[in-house]
Amino acid sequence: MSDELEITSISLSEIVRRLAASRRLVPICAGGGLAVGVLLWAILPRTYVSEATLLPSSSEEGSAMSGSLLTLAGSLGISLPGASAPESRLFPTILKSERIIRNAMKTRIDPAKPEKGTLYEVVQDEGDPEPLRLELAAERVRYEILRAGLDEETGVVRVVVRMNDPILANRTAQIFLDELSTYLRHERSAKARGNREFVEGRRTEVSAKLARAEEELRAFRETNRKINNSPELVLEQERLIRDLRVQEEVFLELSRQFEIASIEEQKATPVLEILDPPTIRYAPKNPKLPIFGGVGLLAGIFLGSLVAVAFENPRATATGALSGAQSLLGLRGRA
Repeated sequence: MSDELEITSISLSEIVRRLAASRRLVPICAGGGLAVGVLLWAILPRTYVSEATLLPSSSEEGSAMSGSLLTLAGSLGISLPGASAPESRLFPTILKSERIIRNAMKTRIDPAKPEKGTLYEVVQDEGDPEPLRLELAAERVRYEILRAGLDEETGVVRVVVRMNDPILANRTAQIFLDELSTYLRHERSAKARGNREFVEGRRTEVSAKLARAEEELRAFRETNRKINNSPELVLEQERLIRDLRVQEEVFLELSRQFEIASIEEQKATPVLEILDPPTIRYAPKNPKLPIFGGVGLLAGIFLGSLVAVAFENPRATATGALSGAQSLLGLRGRA
């Protein structure tokens, strides 16, 4: 067709000649591209990291239970390599659980300043649909803000929180540590606490029975001061004394069991030792400055070369621009 643009190839010597004629253009575009890359890197929001390290101590009861589980599994021919795993192996999973994250998001950033709101109010995106806002906020915390990892050799757990505000990052890290400690204290020791509460309840019941037995024996002796000549009264007194002794022995045994259960409850609670409290530091921007600068520099060089080859003079047409671009890219042919 007559109105079809004719694309002609440009020889290598012509490309070199045009680049030489515009030798100032390419460095200017390269410098501009570099400046744009640095500027884009500079305007990216600064990220702050709050990092804490934890060293959990497994309780003696937990170790004993793990040993018993291994023995039973071995007798059945079942291999349970994770049964003797340190308590710390569970910490990253616990921290990223739905329960811990949702409880943390309900916590106020600064209890002394209610106007600052909760963590949920900070991380939520008002652009998210209302029915899914809580779920999306939880996902944002789990995958973008909170990091938790375990050192397999030492058992040390690193908890990292990344946010744009240093104070907020530090406070958020502390909130998650508090939630983890609360979970370990109240949930992981539930069995031992239940045993202690049961023994305490039984001791209270037996204490009441003991008091009634004492009162019955006292009332009997006051009413019957001379019982030697009455076999029936003697038998009744012996029965009351026997009942009193039984209640005394049960009460003493339950008191001993209560003390043991209280100690076991304390031992069964995993201890969360904080080696390093949440500490703020700058996080390197990602991508880093050399990457931004390099991409900007290469883009500037390419753009400058393209303009120099395609627009040798003000009368250059679209055909010339397309031809120059194809030449730079190593293309040949007709459009």
